[in-house]
Amino acid sequence: MGIKPDTALAAANDNANLRVYYQDSEGWIHEARFTPGSDWSDGEKIVQADLGSPIAVAFQGLSKIRLYYLIGDTLNEYAYDGKDWYQGSLSQFKFVVNPTTNLAARYVDGEPRVFAQVADSSIYEYKHANQTWARGQDFDAGLYSTSIAATPTGKLSLFFQSTEGTIIEWDNDGTKWQKGEYQFQNALAEGPITALSFDEEQHVYNLNAEYSIVQSVNKPDDQTVESELQTANTKSKLASLGFVSSSDSKNSVRVYFQDEEGGETITELGYYGSQWHRRVILPVK
Repeated sequence: MGIKPDTALAAANDNANLRVYYQDSEGWIHEARFTPGSDWSDGEKIVQADLGSPIAVAFQGLSKIRLYYLIGDTLNEYAYDGKDWYQGSLSQFKFVVNPTTNLAARYVDGEPRVFAQVADSSIYEYKHANQTWARGQDFDAGLYSTSIAATPTGKLSLFFQSTEGTIIEWDNDGTKWQKGEYQFQNALAEGPITALSFDEEQHVYNLNAEYSIVQSVNKPDDQTVESELQTANTKSKLASLGFVSSSDSKNSVRVYFQDEEGGETITELGYYGSQWHRRVILPVK
């Protein structure tokens, strides 16, 4: 059961303690682990989803993780609270989504939210509160099968492709959603998107039409600095993590993708405060 070529990717962390989620060729979602001072461990089986299912995670550190995936056209949740994995409550609600949807998720005020596309191409927010789930914001229609990215911590922003293929932004100020200023025109249609939020800036990563990973850094003065980082394979998905390094207090970033022919490995592109480093992390050799 090797890594599925074109597997969905998701990631979680507590500072430099890292987790990456991916699917194998039989549909099992695995959790791979990295601990500072050691190295990556091969992925532990978590739950079996439909083959080709999207994957998203919401997390508060690594003691509270919610994993989202599809069975048929319904949203499902697997939950971890520091000891064992178990079926989450979202699965009971049978929310029906577009079977080709991608997913995004994060915690807001201690409660998880999930973002998915439905049959009419609209992007919906699903919110947990008062021990139940309900549908929240109805966003604009997106490109059919658009990637969806939510910043995992910090400022809450959502990114997806409009029906014209432009990556657009929605921001939440704590009370309401509104359209943001960010736009990226040269995105690969239905290509992957992932995003991070630091104190004073946001980072958005996507593939352009040439399959290069593009980093867009949105500065506090509304300036956006774009740079091409690395070429991925044509079917690669993306995931990312960000944290402030304890050694030098600089922003550290990890981007996960597939770039080797055949798609049987997962690569990490790491920014360690001054430069990027690439290495294949899975499978462990």
